[in-house]
Parts: sequence; structure tokens; C-alpha cells
Amino acid sequence: MRVAAVGGRYAFDDDQETPDTLVATYDFGHSAAVWDGSSCSPRNGEKLPLVTFYGDRGTLSIDSRSGYRVQDPEGRETRVVPGRFSDVPHFSNFVAAIREEARLNSEIAEGQVSTQLYHLGNIAWRRHAELQVDPRTGRIIDADRSMRRLWGREYRPGWTPRV
Repeated sequence: MRVAAVGGRYAFDDDQETPDTLVATYDFGHSAAVWDGSSCSPRNGEKLPLVTFYGDRGTLSIDSRSGYRVQDPEGRETRVVPGRFSDVPHFSNFVAAIREEARLNSEIAEGQVSTQLYHLGNIAWRRHAELQVDPRTGRIIDADRSMRRLWGREYRPGWTPRV
């Protein structure tokens, strides 16, 4: 797999470490994905949804104020589900699982797989490099020291997680 990213911190001159505008591409060999994020330039005049997933059999658009809709490849709506987007149920489930009062709605290992792409895109952007990634392990092939440092983090003594 290849990962490349371009972008920057264009909206604010501050000490945040992630770009406010980023386009990352993921080439899996047999297919590809593109992440186009512009958190500080929401393009309100275009009335875009919060997020859109494009697939070969249709499109799923999620709006934070009005639910989601599914369209077939020709653009015809096949399903509309009204509602408001909220992170509260996800955070509530997570806290309840920590307190051992509930099972997780989505296992942590599954979430790690989906967020790994974003981490790889961030590393590609920070290092100004196209990454070659082992598709079986998700690890960067021939990573230099600066890339390996971004792969993990240093913990204070006694706080290193045991996995």
C-alpha cells in the first residue's frame, strides 16, 4: 500500500500539530481511497454534508443536522434516515464499558484498523514523504527514525499501556 498527503495549517497560526486542510491518498493496489478534510474551511455556501462515502454501488452522505441518505450510482435516493448526529452515545458506551457496565458497541481493535489510515496520512504529511506500507501489518516499510517516532509515543514511567 502507498500513502501520500498534502496540506497544511492555513487557517490559524498556532501550535497545533495536525493540518487544518489535508488531502491524503491511499493506494491499495486493487483499489484506492481519498481523504479530503478541510475543518477550518467548511464551505458552508455549498451546503455539503458532514461526510460523504463514495463507493462503486452508491453514495452515503451523513449530515450532522438531518441524518443520512443513500444514493444509487445514478444519484437516485434509495434511503433517507432522519436524525441528528451525536457523539454522545459513543462516548456513553465507552465510559460504561470502562466501568464494566456494558459491552463496547464497536471493539477497540476494529476502531484501530479504521483510524490507522488517518495516522499513516498524518505521518506522510509530517515527513513530506510517500509511505510504503505493509498491507498485512500496517507498518511503514523502511521507516526512518523520524517516522518510527511518530508511530508511537513515549509514556511517563509507570504509564505505558500493556497490550
